[in-house]
Amino acid sequence: MLGDATINAILAGQITATAATLYAFLTNFSNLTPARVTAITSFGRERHRIEDHFNTEKNHGIGLEHVFCAETTAANNYYTMLQVARILWILVCHGFLKRVYDWARRATEQGLARAVWEGLRARRLPPDLPPLGQVRFGFS
Repeated sequence: MLGDATINAILAGQITATAATLYAFLTNFSNLTPARVTAITSFGRERHRIEDHFNTEKNHGIGLEHVFCAETTAANNYYTMLQVARILWILVCHGFLKRVYDWARRATEQGLARAVWEGLRARRLPPDLPPLGQVRFGFS
């Protein structure tokens, strides 16, 4: 019991050749049939993957911190651009490089990022590019 609600605990494990993992889920759902337990654990695992991405953004990658929350519009724009950059990186890294090149499958993401950076740094931009500036989209 938690307050007036009855809480059920579900323990689910996964054993592989390299590790054994135990997952714990709490739910207020009643009538826990095997099919319902399977659904709860699969949705819980999916939620865990989403939380891992937010944890990566906050602590291990793009440095998303509460310090960026002083100006709401700027924070939203900054976060949106970080999301776009992360999605582009995932597409380039996992959707292209690791599928096409054998060396990329053996490299870490940091090594791939360094290789992409060096490639961009060494490549000269064509001289006939339009000048840099802003592109504004109007929505009505």
